[in-house]
Amino acid sequence: MSDSSTAGSAKSASAKADAAKTGPAKAGSAKANAAKTDSASPRRFEFVEGKSAKFWEISRDGCDVTVRFGRIGADGQTQTKTFADEAEAEAHLDKLVEQKTDKGYTEVEA
Repeated sequence: MSDSSTAGSAKSASAKADAAKTGPAKAGSAKANAAKTDSASPRRFEFVEGKSAKFWEISRDGCDVTVRFGRIGADGQTQTKTFADEAEAEAHLDKLVEQKTDKGYTEVEA
C-alpha cells in the first residue's frame, strides 16, 4: 500500500468523523437548504397560458443567486445578485420562488 492511498484513507476517515460530529442536516435547516439549492443545475419554472409561454430558472452558488428568464425556446436574459452570506442568498431564492409560483409558474424538470 502506498503512502498516497494511506493518506486518502485517513482523509476519508477524518471526513466521516467530522460528519458524525455535526450530525445529519435537519429539514428546514440552513445545512439542508444549502444542499437542496446550491448546485450547478438550476430549478426551472414555466408559465404557459393563452399566447404567453415563458420560462424562469433560478440557481444559487454560495452567495450568488442567478436567474435566467425569457420566452420558451429563447436563450433569455441572465441576472446575478450577490449577497453578504449564504443564508441571505437562500432566503432571497425562496422568496423569488414563492413569488413566481404565486403568479402561476409551475416547476418542471430542468
